[in-house]
Amino acid sequence: MASTRLLVRIGALALVATTLTAGPVSNAQPAAKAEVKFTIALAPDGSKVVGKVKSARAGCKKNVQVGLFWKDVGSKKFIFVADDNSNRLGKYAILGPGRSDIPPGRYYVRTHTSEKCKASRSATIRVS
Repeated sequence: MASTRLLVRIGALALVATTLTAGPVSNAQPAAKAEVKFTIALAPDGSKVVGKVKSARAGCKKNVQVGLFWKDVGSKKFIFVADDNSNRLGKYAILGPGRSDIPPGRYYVRTHTSEKCKASRSATIRVS
């Protein structure tokens, strides 16, 4: 009887020691990256492209670098032309080249991926 109790105690100590050295078992998945969406429009005076970055995660919409891409009429590919950082509300405004009106063509904006936010691209708008 005494030897049975001794074996039970040794087994319990071995179990505790194994748990302490192995550490807790975690089945936690890394947090999913937040979705990011955009609005994009030409300002009424035609001098800038404006819009808003939208996301459920605040860090994915404030102070986010937004890149503007342009495709000239008749061109085959978009090129990067300018960027801006969104404000605390997610709003951005990108001025035309040389502070003049936005030239004709097609435009979209995008952001890069970050640790907590997915990369995203807006719809394409046409400026004539």
